[in-house]
Amino acid sequence: MRFSIGVFLLLLAFTSQAQLAPQSLDSLVQAEVERNQFSGIILLADNGTPIYRRAVGESSSDVAMTMETPMRLASITKAFTSVLIMQLIQDDLLRPETTIEDILPELEIKKAHKITVRDLLLHTSGLPNEPDGLYHTPHGPREMINRTLASQSYNKRGDFNYCNLDYMVLGLMIEKVTGKSWAEVLQIRILDPLDMTHTGIARLGMEDIAQGYISMELDGQEVLMPEPSFHIENFYAAGAMYGTVGDLLKFDQALYSGKLLHPETIDQMYTSHPELGYVAYGSWVYDYYFLPSSPRLVERRGGILGFNHTFIRMPEVNKTLVILSNNDRFNPDTFGQLDSFKDQLIAALVEE
Repeated sequence: MRFSIGVFLLLLAFTSQAQLAPQSLDSLVQAEVERNQFSGIILLADNGTPIYRRAVGESSSDVAMTMETPMRLASITKAFTSVLIMQLIQDDLLRPETTIEDILPELEIKKAHKITVRDLLLHTSGLPNEPDGLYHTPHGPREMINRTLASQSYNKRGDFNYCNLDYMVLGLMIEKVTGKSWAEVLQIRILDPLDMTHTGIARLGMEDIAQGYISMELDGQEVLMPEPSFHIENFYAAGAMYGTVGDLLKFDQALYSGKLLHPETIDQMYTSHPELGYVAYGSWVYDYYFLPSSPRLVERRGGILGFNHTFIRMPEVNKTLVILSNNDRFNPDTFGQLDSFKDQLIAALVEE
């Protein structure tokens, strides 16, 4: 096969760009390591194929981070719980209009006859936020809910208030209508079908997953120290999972295949609500208008003490960005700050 000089030069230029891109991303990552002591795992994928993978820092003292290191996923868990709820809606076992009282009449929640599955998914239930002290000792979800309701004031139903109790109640709804524990339903309906063998429920003292680190002042200097012990399992359906970037990519790609949800159900799940800060069911969905192509992003962030993450899907072009960090120096909450680490990686993925 013969190529013209023009075609040859075009192929050469494309090849050179493809070879240079990882070096440019390596420089970006190294700058974040030097500036903010970033430690964690980064994955960029195009149509399910990783195009950049990097693990830096330590998963624990003197143990290097690898691409296979499991991390506590924190509130990325809510994306999984949302899919389980949408599966039950798809199976006619729940409806968005189903109320707490319809499924869990034993819970002594004010206005339980008005608070719907939709309210819980969108954080508009008015339920209060749990005190941090509840994670010092082990509690099941019902006890977490009851103790919180006994000590905290409700918010106004209909207003957005990010609340873990919303997803704890959703987890109990899943259990009630299936007759199985939330963890079992997660395993049966998502983890096993997708062969997500490195994902599960984290517990205090669990080994072989990354240690989290938090910033503390010591002798006038800011240093990273191991996070205090707490019962991660208390977060339940709101934040108790651990997993790897590879398994998150499997979950991401399954949402294109029909293995988990029908396309129309996914559209319902990802319907954005600008009046509530662009929240959807279990994620935030918005047009990233800071780039010329204004890609539509589905973002699920997560953060508990030393763990800070972002899991970004671009459904219209099937691109994926995962950043999992095991210290509190990474800020996943940037939005349009084009010089931030996260936003630079978004730009690199969109423009590659």
